Amino acid sequence: MASPISALDGYHTAEHSNGYGRELAIEEVTGLQLIQVAAWADNTDSVEQRLVAELGMPGIPLPGTAVQNGDVLLARVEPLKWWILNSGAEISVPELSPTEGCLLDLSHSRTWLAISGENAGSLLNRFLPIDLRDAVFPAGSIATTAFHHTGVTVHRSADGSYNLLLLRSFAVSLWQMMHETALQFKAG
Repeated sequence: MASPISALDGYHTAEHSNGYGRELAIEEVTGLQLIQVAAWADNTDSVEQRLVAELGMPGIPLPGTAVQNGDVLLARVEPLKWWILNSGAEISVPELSPTEGCLLDLSHSRTWLAISGENAGSLLNRFLPIDLRDAVFPAGSIATTAFHHTGVTVHRSADGSYNLLLLRSFAVSLWQMMHETALQFKAG
C-alpha cells in the first residue's frame, strides 16, 4: 500500500491537537488501513466467520458495532458490509472469491481523527445528530451520520474516546470547525 499524504498536512499541529486542556484532545491517526468487505446475501455468515477467524477477533460484530484485536478493528457498517480498520503495521486481509463478495481499499478516502478526554462527547454533540450518551452509544458502537451535511463514521472506543472517519476532501473544513469549537473547552 502506498503511504498516504495527510489531508490535514499544514493545518494540523500538535499545538492545535492538545491546546484545549487535558479534558480534550483531537489528534489525527496516521497510517490508516481501511478495507471494505462486502458479501453477497447468501454468503454473509460464512464471510463474517472467516473475517473473525482470520483476523483473530473475539467475536462477531452485530450491525452498528465493532470488535477489536490489538490495533485492528472489525466494524459491521451495513448489513452486508464490514470495515477492517488498522493504524499499525499493514495487515493481511482475507481473500474472497467473486462468488463470495468483494474487497475495496478505502485507505486513501478517509482521514481518521481520535477525539478523547472528558469533553470529547460534548464537542461531538455540537456537530453530530446522534445521541452519544453511554447508555445509547456505548463502547464498541459505530454509526454513519452527518457532520455539517457531510457523511462521517463515528466509533466509540473501549476507553470511551471517539474515532471519527471523515471523507478526505472535507477533512480540513471539518477539522477547522472542530478546532474553533473546541477552543471553548480550553482551560484558563
